[in-house]
Amino acid sequence: MSGLYNPLSGRSKVADHLDFLRAKGGDLDRRALLSSLLFDGFSTQDQERLLAGMYVKECSRGDLLYMEGDVVEEVLRVGSGLVKITKLGASGAAVILRLAAHGAVLGAADLFATGKHTTTAEAVRSGLILACRASAFKPMVESRPALLLRLLKAQAECLRELEERFHEMATDCVRPRVARQLVRLHEKMLQPDSDQVEIHLSHEELAQMTGTNLYTIGRLFAEWEGIAVSSRRGVVSIRDVQLLREIYESSSKREV
Repeated sequence: MSGLYNPLSGRSKVADHLDFLRAKGGDLDRRALLSSLLFDGFSTQDQERLLAGMYVKECSRGDLLYMEGDVVEEVLRVGSGLVKITKLGASGAAVILRLAAHGAVLGAADLFATGKHTTTAEAVRSGLILACRASAFKPMVESRPALLLRLLKAQAECLRELEERFHEMATDCVRPRVARQLVRLHEKMLQPDSDQVEIHLSHEELAQMTGTNLYTIGRLFAEWEGIAVSSRRGVVSIRDVQLLREIYESSSKREV
C-alpha cells in the first residue's frame, strides 16, 4: 500500500493537492478525459457545465484513491492508467473485484446508495483521473436522465462480469478460470495498434482476482511462460490470447 493515504486525517494527499492539480490539468486534458460514451451526445452547453465542476488528478502505482468506509467525496472517471477495486474479508485477505480501465466511473453507485464507499480503489498503473465533487455530481445526474441511464448501464456491465466470475469459481477448476480471466483482461485493455497487452498485476493480485493462491498462479505461469504469457517485474504480457481461449473453452475439468 502507498503512503499517500492517511485514514486518520480523513483526507488523502491527493485531495490536499486538488488546487495544484486543477491548475495543472488544463481544458485540453479535461476535454480529452470527458470524451467518452458516458457524455456522448451532450450539448456543448451541457459539456461546459460538466467541465466546470471537474478537475484532473494524477495517480501513480500504489496510490489510494479512496478506502472502504470513506464518505464519497468525489466521483471519478479513469482517463488513463489502471485502478484495482478491492474488498477485505473478515480474515483481512483482499479480493480484487474488478480492474477499472479507461472510461470506468468509480464512486457513483455508492454515492446514490449509502453515501460511503463499499470498496477500496488503488492505482496499479500511473495515469490521469477526471474527478467531480460528489456535491456537484449528484444534482447533475438527477437533472439529466440520459446520464443516469448511462451510469446504470455501466453498473449493470460490472455486475454481469461479477456474475460470470462467480459462476466460474463455482463450476470451473483453476486452470480454465485463470485463462478466462486473462482473456477478459486482454479484451478490456487491448489497444488498436498492438496485439500484445501488458497487465500491471503481480501473481498475488491475479490470485486475488481468480479465487486461488500464489503457488497455483506460479505453477500455471511456469507452464505458460513464453507461450501464452510472459511476466517480468510485476508486468504480465499476454502473448497468445487464442491459446488462453482454447484452455478455458476446453471441456476438461481437471484440477491443476
